[in-house]
Amino acid sequence: MTPKQDPLAVYRNWIDDLKRSVTADRIVRELQIQSRGKRFFCPSCQANGGRTPDLSVSDRGFSCFKCGAKGDLIELVRLTRGIDFKAAAEFVGEVVGDVEGRPPTDART
Repeated sequence: MTPKQDPLAVYRNWIDDLKRSVTADRIVRELQIQSRGKRFFCPSCQANGGRTPDLSVSDRGFSCFKCGAKGDLIELVRLTRGIDFKAAAEFVGEVVGDVEGRPPTDART
């Protein structure tokens, strides 16, 4: 008999796997975030573009030098699409494909 795993621990492991598996290039391409050079236009304060892009995005996360928004790539998806954390994590899961340790359907955020 295998021991029952804590659903919250399984969910946290899945989130950690997502963060390790996703790349900034893939996310900004999927979200179609406008860019100029190596910087992007912030979906929070520059949704319609602007003169200078103020959003820096890397595999570790993002930071806007204009409005101060920052976080990991799941948070960037949440901010850009206007969805909750769980839906943003599921979007990232679809982008990266099958990630081992997918949470049970009743996992809570």
